[in-house]
Amino acid sequence: MLDLIIRGGRVVTPQGVEQLDLGIQGEQIAALALPGTLEGDVRRIIDATGKVVLPGGIEPHTHIGIPVPETWAGRPEVFTQPPEAASRAAAFGGVTTFVDFAGSLPLTPGEAPSSDPIMRQVEQRRVAFDGHSYTDYAFHFILAGAVPPSLIGEIGEAIQAGVASFKIFTTFNARCPYGHLWEIFQQVAKNGGIMAVHAEEDDIVTYMEQKLKREGRDQGFNLHLVHNNISEDISFRQVIRLAEHTETGIYFVHTTAKEGVAAVAEARGRQLPVYGEALHNYLEFTSEDYKKPGGTIIHTYPALKYPEDRDALQQGLVDGPMCTTATDDYTTSKEVKLSGTTIESVCGGHNGIETRLAVTYAKLAATG
Repeated sequence: MLDLIIRGGRVVTPQGVEQLDLGIQGEQIAALALPGTLEGDVRRIIDATGKVVLPGGIEPHTHIGIPVPETWAGRPEVFTQPPEAASRAAAFGGVTTFVDFAGSLPLTPGEAPSSDPIMRQVEQRRVAFDGHSYTDYAFHFILAGAVPPSLIGEIGEAIQAGVASFKIFTTFNARCPYGHLWEIFQQVAKNGGIMAVHAEEDDIVTYMEQKLKREGRDQGFNLHLVHNNISEDISFRQVIRLAEHTETGIYFVHTTAKEGVAAVAEARGRQLPVYGEALHNYLEFTSEDYKKPGGTIIHTYPALKYPEDRDALQQGLVDGPMCTTATDDYTTSKEVKLSGTTIESVCGGHNGIETRLAVTYAKLAATG
């Protein structure tokens, strides 16, 4: 007996979109069949005539229920949307699993991340989600700053316990020095994990911030001059070289530039386990949109760039260097999102967890 039959819909499969009936047993797809050929006892039937039927989406990159830096929010005690709201939006958008983060992220310069054991921090994060999520969820673990050797030594245990992906930054207050990164990569590779990397060249980002402030050009619509193409190019290639040396899998979050796409493509051409992530707002907008009224509402760090970068990301999804779409979901109120006006105070993030799957299908898949 099937628990559910979905009839009459246009079903999206790896081979394309077809008119099919779909059978569900438990929480799994049990059958794909020609229209009208699924018969026998069934608990429930849904008529999906005129609708598109997609498998449940996986959102690999969210920041749910975490504090927003005061420099962005304009006041203390502001948090991104909580698990219940975020997971409800995800479900409405066809997302059945999202991957968030455990581990602390410094909000101010000099702030030290938590030194609690990895699995204790994961469990503390899980408590915030248990009983408050409409969908499945999992966690990457953030390794921020100069990670203590004791914490690096726990990576193998964490992977064995199911936390297999680790997030690092090469910029911001969370920047991980390359010596520490080398050791982290070795431990992750040795134990079969993967790295999620926010890669920008910190010296360039810092210099450009200071330069634009000196020149009176630190308006928020110039964010792409700070978080720029050459910064992504240099950082991606440094990380890839370190990953190649240590035989580590790399997942580059929010790739933004044609140079990043090219670096991932070259690495994959050498059969390296390197993967690129494209955010759906980077697939649509460019830095020119920052100049429109309220334009920074679409900003997610690093920064939107130029039309040729948007086109490279789109083509990267067609050709393969870009392996996933994601959102970097970081939802605040509109008031908070638009409160910052400078390159240092513009609030990152957007409310994409509900729209990503539909936008990706409608704008990319359905149009070929």
